[in-house]
Amino acid sequence: MTKSRMFVILRMMIGMAFLLILVATPAAAQLDIPHSFYGPVSINGVAAPVGAVISAQTAGGGAATGIAGNPLTTTTVGQYGGANVVDPKLVVQGTMDAGEAIFFHVNGAQAQVRVVGQTTWLASFPWSSGALTNLELNATGEEPSPTPTVTPSPTPTTTPDPGCLDPTGFQVVLGEGWSLFSTPVKLAAGSDQLAQIFDVAGGAQIFLRWNGQTKQFEQVLGTYILQPLDAIYVRVAAGQTATATLIPSTELSGIPSRTLYAGVNLVGPAPAFDGCRFPDMAVEIALASAAQAPGGFTGYIQVISPAHNQAGWVYAPGMASQMMAPFNGYWVLMENDDELFGFSTTPL
Repeated sequence: MTKSRMFVILRMMIGMAFLLILVATPAAAQLDIPHSFYGPVSINGVAAPVGAVISAQTAGGGAATGIAGNPLTTTTVGQYGGANVVDPKLVVQGTMDAGEAIFFHVNGAQAQVRVVGQTTWLASFPWSSGALTNLELNATGEEPSPTPTVTPSPTPTTTPDPGCLDPTGFQVVLGEGWSLFSTPVKLAAGSDQLAQIFDVAGGAQIFLRWNGQTKQFEQVLGTYILQPLDAIYVRVAAGQTATATLIPSTELSGIPSRTLYAGVNLVGPAPAFDGCRFPDMAVEIALASAAQAPGGFTGYIQVISPAHNQAGWVYAPGMASQMMAPFNGYWVLMENDDELFGFSTTPL
C-alpha cells in the first residue's frame, strides 16, 4: 500500500472518529430540525395579554431555553407567534427523543394544550423533529371556547424555464415539506430580504438558519438578508409550493466569503454564472478554499447533502466526488475554523 493511499485512509478514519464524537455531544443532537409552535393562548379562559411569556420544556429537561425562540413573548392579545412565514414561532430544540412530552408554560404557569380544531385538552404534546403545530394553550384547567381553523387553498406556481436563466431575475420553486435553500449570487438591495424573495402569503411556513457558533437552529423572519454561501431551511405546507424570486445585484462585487466554524455549518454553493446558468460544482472544488485551515491544519472533513427535496449523499475527502447544486444547502463538518470563498460575482 502506498503512503499516499495510507494517508487518505487515515484521514477518512480520523474524520469518521471526529464525527462519532460530535454526534455523541448535546450540540450535535440539535441537528434535528426543531418542532415549532404558534396559536391561541389564554389564562384562565381569558385571552392572554401582550407581553405574556410562553416557554416550553421536555419531560427530560433537554429542551434549550433562554435562547431565541424559547421563550417567546406575545405581541398580540390572545396569540403567540403566527401562521405566516414571517411571524415568530415558539421553537423547541435540544436533546430529546421523538415523542418525548413537551410541557408549556404561560408566565411560568403550566398550560393545557390542544391542537386547534380539536376539543380534548392534554397536559403535554409530543416532540416531533421538523413539525409545525398550531397549538392552543390555556394556563389553567378552565376550557376556553374552541378556535375554528381555516384550510388554505393551494397556491398555483410556475415551473422555471428549463433554458438559460434571465440574469436580471429568476425563480426557484420549492416543493412541500422541508427544503434547503440558498442563493448562488449577491442579490440586489431591496430584493435580498426573505419577505422580498418569497411571497409571504404563499406556501412557506417557517424559515430556519443554523448558527455555527452557538450550534443551534434560529428562526429567521422576513427582514433576514440572504447572502451567497448561506443556506436556510424552508418548510412548505402540504400540497403547496413556495416560489423564490432572485434578482441579482447590478453593482460591482467581488467573490463572496464567510467563516466556517469547527463543527457543523450549513452552506450553500456559490458557483460562477457561466452566461446561461449557475452550474453544479464538484464538492472538492466548491469547498477548495476550506480544505486546509490556517497553519496547515485540516479544514472540512465531511459534507452531507440531506434528502430534503434534493439528492441525498455523504462525502469525505478520498471518496468518490459528489456534485453540489446551486439553490440547495449542505452540512459541512469542519475540524478547524476556516474561511470559505465562493466563485460568483456581480453584475452577471
